[in-house]
Amino acid sequence: MWVCDSDGANPRQITSFADRVAMSPRWSPDGRIIAFDSYVEGNWQTFVVNADGGQARQITSGNYWNSRPAWSRDGKSLYFCSTRDGMAIFKIPLEGGEAVRLTNTSAIDPFESHDGRWLYFTRENRIWKVRAAGGTEEIVSEEIDLFAGQAWSLDQQDNIYWFERDEEAGQWVVRKLAPQGEISNVAFMDRPPLGRAGLNVAPDGTWFVYAQDDQTQSDLMLIENFQ
Repeated sequence: MWVCDSDGANPRQITSFADRVAMSPRWSPDGRIIAFDSYVEGNWQTFVVNADGGQARQITSGNYWNSRPAWSRDGKSLYFCSTRDGMAIFKIPLEGGEAVRLTNTSAIDPFESHDGRWLYFTRENRIWKVRAAGGTEEIVSEEIDLFAGQAWSLDQQDNIYWFERDEEAGQWVVRKLAPQGEISNVAFMDRPPLGRAGLNVAPDGTWFVYAQDDQTQSDLMLIENFQ
């Protein structure tokens, strides 16, 4: 895993796991720590590491996947997705302790609201929310349909951002849902986004970053004397 300046300059490596990968990085609210997941002994587990590098610390364990971490707004806990009893979202203290289950099954991609009262998450191409302490789950908006489980993001005003295909314009568009329910277009793109590869919005909502499919190619191969 690497970090760089906001303009892409000065890239520097902060983790090294030999034959393992580091995925799903999330900055802590104070910018000092990065949470991420990595494949360990047959399962994905959640880790944290200082933003300037150092020894990574494993937060979750067990014979199931514990992945795609997200921070609580106070920086004291992590949300993560776990397969321990169907794919559900759990919350665990950063300094250790028991993980608490917050959602029913088929829940992924947790984001806590700015005031810490709500937990937003994805289920079956829809964005849902539940009280941060658990409770009744509800769909945020029927207008949002996330294709193929694509990435989405939340800013500090609790505006929701996601990709959508505008068939009339023949382009992809980043759309925004305000807490009051108003939907607006933020940006148009000529090339398709890489769905779950990422969409992250700056906390103040002034910038967003995403992965884009610039070039796709393939080769036609011939196998001679095939039997």
